[in-house]
Amino acid sequence: MRGALLDERGDAFLGVERSTGSHERRRFISELGMVYGGHVIKACVVITAAALLLFAANTALIGGYHVFLALARGDYLPKILARRNRVFGTPHVGIIFFTAVTFLIVHVTNGHLQTLGHLYSFGLLGAFTFTSLGIDVIRWRENERGFKFWIGVITTGMVALAWAVNIVNKHEATMFGGGVVAVGVLIAVAIRKDWAIRRLNQLP
Repeated sequence: MRGALLDERGDAFLGVERSTGSHERRRFISELGMVYGGHVIKACVVITAAALLLFAANTALIGGYHVFLALARGDYLPKILARRNRVFGTPHVGIIFFTAVTFLIVHVTNGHLQTLGHLYSFGLLGAFTFTSLGIDVIRWRENERGFKFWIGVITTGMVALAWAVNIVNKHEATMFGGGVVAVGVLIAVAIRKDWAIRRLNQLP
């Protein structure tokens, strides 16, 4: 009885796999959940995926221009990005710039969700790696060598390993993300050294 049930599920799985074309690959996981768990598992998969996308969008839209503000205040980006609207007090220049960069990335990738997901994971894991590493360095300099320090080191190693795997396996995301990081570093150095954009920094 159990073997027959497994065979039936296996045939259903193969049926889902064969019927999944390139335009239906986004539905594959939810359909697989439908085969093995019914409508409840399928609904849970869809809700989980939608929630993850919502969190990612929230992080990007709300936190993105705050990053630009911090970099502008630290003299790593033009100070014009920190200019605030006289009526609403919002950093409208930074928001417009961030929105333009977002649209540019979506346009370059043709809105391909898998590519955008790879870019997101590259940036997220990279940010987590350097953040965790920075905390470890601060604790080391403050002579905190206890349990928290070693837990932090282990966490940094795990996140760095995940990022390394992502870098090796996602070549396009690595090239694109690495290129964006290189351009950002070049802009930051140019502003810190006051090379090519001195007039931009002097804008009120």
